[in-house]
Amino acid sequence: MRNTVAEGAQDWVSLLLAGLGVSFAPYEFFGGLFFALAVSSILARHRKDPRKIFAALATAGFAAVLAAAVWAWGEWDFIPVQLVMAAAGVLGRPGATILVALQDRLEQRSTELADRAINLAMPSDHEEKEGD
Repeated sequence: MRNTVAEGAQDWVSLLLAGLGVSFAPYEFFGGLFFALAVSSILARHRKDPRKIFAALATAGFAAVLAAAVWAWGEWDFIPVQLVMAAAGVLGRPGATILVALQDRLEQRSTELADRAINLAMPSDHEEKEGD
């Protein structure tokens, strides 16, 4: 048993994943993560906007890590963790749509918010003369 622990402690990836709370082998974790990214990229392949492709991959990766945490927390050993993480990769597509819509909405409102901030910080001379 000590030899197994000592061999596992020599690999910095295993130590990093153990520090993050991943309780299964690194090849299982990264295999599931790559499955999730592959599923997400297949679903997002027709998108022309690079923001949506990146957002889909980022959302799928995040969902896959959360799914792996839930899998490790529960008693679902009869389902491979890679399958759970790949299924979570499906969430990349709606997640990308939400993130890009949020980004577009913030971009639309940013001009108005910047104008308000500038007017509060530095009122124009015209507004000061009207107040007199």
